[in-house]
Amino acid sequence: MAGISREHLSRIEAGKVALTEDTKHKLLEAVEKFNPDAPMFLLFDYVRIRFPTLDIQHVIKDILKLNISYMLHEDFGHYKYTEHYYIGDVFVYTSQDKEKGVLLELKGKYKS
Repeated sequence: MAGISREHLSRIEAGKVALTEDTKHKLLEAVEKFNPDAPMFLLFDYVRIRFPTLDIQHVIKDILKLNISYMLHEDFGHYKYTEHYYIGDVFVYTSQDKEKGVLLELKGKYKS
């Protein structure tokens, strides 16, 4: 619909080919034709983010804007982390291994 091949689109998605403004415009028009009555949106229902720090307090308080005292703490972790804090579907893993840093895991539950 956008006038480009699937192979070219795959190269754009993989970052092997730069997206030109003309191609971007063609792709947006093609997507709009599929559902003109509803705006396009992006939904993440699961994501992991690793922070290059061992300061779990900083990640929870300053980045997530959560109060750590409201979170549950367990002395074990997953993915070779040693402990974690969580509230609902927000998990924050920590370890003394500087290479691991602090891992934030967000699990969502999409409801239509």
